[in-house]
Formats: sequence, structure tokens, C-alpha cells
Amino acid sequence: PDDEGQAVNPATYFTFCALMGAGAVFACIFVIRPSRVIKADGTAVVFEESTASNTREELKEIGKLFANKHMLLLTPLIIQSNFFYTYEFGGINGLLFDAPTRGLNSSIYWAISGISSYVIGVYYLDREAVGGRNKRAIQGLILVSAINIGQWIYALVWQFGTGYDKGNQPTPLISFRDGGSYAVPLLLFMYCGLADSIVQTYAYWIIGAISNSPKQLSRYVGYYKGVQSLGACFAWIIEWQGALYKWQLVICFTLAVLFIPPTYVAATYIKDKGTEDDIEGGGKELVVKDVDSIDENPVENEESSAVKEITDQA
Repeated sequence: PDDEGQAVNPATYFTFCALMGAGAVFACIFVIRPSRVIKADGTAVVFEESTASNTREELKEIGKLFANKHMLLLTPLIIQSNFFYTYEFGGINGLLFDAPTRGLNSSIYWAISGISSYVIGVYYLDREAVGGRNKRAIQGLILVSAINIGQWIYALVWQFGTGYDKGNQPTPLISFRDGGSYAVPLLLFMYCGLADSIVQTYAYWIIGAISNSPKQLSRYVGYYKGVQSLGACFAWIIEWQGALYKWQLVICFTLAVLFIPPTYVAATYIKDKGTEDDIEGGGKELVVKDVDSIDENPVENEESSAVKEITDQA
């Protein structure tokens, strides 16, 4: 949208750059070294040294991901998980609101996303009292899908009910000072933030539930981010080609429906104690009997009485 006279000034961008730089510094200072991480089940993170032969083998394993049944079943979910950003930030936030309100909306969107991701992760997906991994995978999908589909129904009603689209914006653009006329599209955008976070949280969770092997999971996450970015790329191409937002919305809704059946099948494969990929993925698993006595680098001190190697499948 063309908002002449409402452009964000350069100081705002430099402020964001400074905040990101400060975040990187804080991360270097306060994020614990991976070798010191002890999981709740007493296992420690183990890193294997990379060699030329390992690199070739790793490339082979990455290639196998494109024939992996778990990844193939989850591909529609992965594509959908970032596809909708073009519509949400272009067809809702960018189309309907003035510049100051768009900034406020974005802050609210990401705040809702952070809170909802924490809530569904801690109080449902990672809560063993709910049931085993398999039960949480299936019931979690039902919960996430219901919330996600509800969001897109809300968006469809708003989009086709108001008729707002490219070339047909509100005049004047909606401001946070407008009261009731601001509340309805704001609630829709907040709902988008909620659905976004729980879909992605579930996607990460189910990938993590497929295997207990850190090496295999790292490959899965790499596949996830690559395919997710590909989906987002397609969405931006559709936007670049000038597709109306109502048709972009229809595509988003269709993808939200289509990912449910294959993801359900993937959820039924989840086992409470991992899968065959734990063996296929290889790697080492360490059990820590005395957390206080663990050395800074447990990998280099495998003979220590504090750490006992129980498997070596590399």
C-alpha cells in the first residue's frame, strides 16, 4: 500500500539493527555451552568430529530424506507453516491499516505467537500427564487443526464480507484510534498469530518425537527449514504475479485442510520411545549419573565416573 508521509524513518531501522546486535552479544554471554546441557532423562549432548568421509556420508543421508516416509508425510504441513505470511502481513496488516497501526499490530502478533507457543508446548505437547507421545501427537493435531481451520474461516468471512483487496482499501486506512472498526480486523490478525505459532510448534514437536537421535533430528530440521522456505518462496511468487488477496487466502485455507490427513498418518507412526530412525541415525547417547561432577566437555572424558557411555552406533 502507498502510505506517502507515513514511512518509517531510518532511526527505526537502525534501532532494530542495534537490538538484534545486542541480542547476539547477550546470546554469546548467557547461552550455555551445548556440552553442559543435561536433559531431564540424564542424557548429555554429544558432538561427533566431522571428517571427509563423514561429510560424504552425511550428504547421502540428507538425500535419503526426500524418500523418508516421515518427511514426505509432513511435507504439506511444512509447506503450509510459512506460506501464509504473505497473505497475513500483506492482505491483512499491510492492506487495511496505516503505518503506525501496522507496527503496533506486528508487536501484538509476535507477542501472541510467543505466548501461545509456550502454552501449547509446555502445557500440552510436552506434558506427559496427557499421555504418551503417540496420543499427544494425534490429539495435538486435532487441537491445532481445529484452531487453525477456525482462523481461516474467520479470514474468509472477513475477506469476502468486506470485499477489501488490492485496489480496494479502506479509506482512510484503519487506525488503532478507530475503536470498534479497528477491533474486528485486529482480532483476526491476533488469531493469525496464535494459529501461526501453534502450527509451527506442533510441526517442530512431531519432528522431535519421530526420533531420539540428535544427528537424525538435525537432518529433519534442516529438511523442515528448506521445504518451509520453498513454500514461502512460492507464496511470494504468487504475490509478485499480482494475485488478489482473496485467492491467496483460498490457497492458504486449502493448504490448511490438505496437511491434516498425511500429518495424521505421520502421527500414528509416533512411538512413545522413539522409532527405528534412532538406529538408522546413529550417534552416541550418554547417561549422566552425577550432574554436578560432569566435566566441561563430557565427550573428551568418557572414562569419567560421572558419565557412562551406553550406546555407540556411529
